[in-house]
Amino acid sequence: EAAIQNIEMCIKAAGLEVASIELEPLASSDAVLNAQELEAGVALVDIGGGTTDVAIFENNTIRHTAVIPFGGNIITEDLRDFRILKEQAEVLKVKYGYAIPFEALRNQHVSIQGVRSGNNKELNLLSVAKVISARMKEILAHVDYQIKLSGYGKKLISGIVLTGGGSQLKNLVQLTEMETGQ
Repeated sequence: EAAIQNIEMCIKAAGLEVASIELEPLASSDAVLNAQELEAGVALVDIGGGTTDVAIFENNTIRHTAVIPFGGNIITEDLRDFRILKEQAEVLKVKYGYAIPFEALRNQHVSIQGVRSGNNKELNLLSVAKVISARMKEILAHVDYQIKLSGYGKKLISGIVLTGGGSQLKNLVQLTEMETGQ
């Protein structure tokens, strides 16, 4: 309640008017789901920076919600184990990251500029993909658990819809299918 009041005060201070307050999963569903998905049954998985939100809909009604306390930022932090800066880790994830490590990446490398000039790091993309994949599998295990916990796992005709910045990882759709069966 306090957070909502603070947001409303900020909006009013900016000279604007609050039209309505909407629960985040409902706002996301309005943006990315169609009427058939909402009726048939769907799990909306919003992979944000700090959290992954799960909202399950069936018969046009939200049936279950959950917040998993990690998202894309934790992958960036994992990549920092390569001894690179946070900004470099984010670029590495977004530009060169894959959710599934595949053998063709073994011979691919990316050069990351070191803190001191002329001190570049060569990173193997297979190693990078293995780090990303491990964390995404963990996130998807939590998603799968929430879907099963909801009791709607076998009723989701439309399966899973991925959204949010973290959903942009290459091969994430395939990894999601492998890990959840949906």
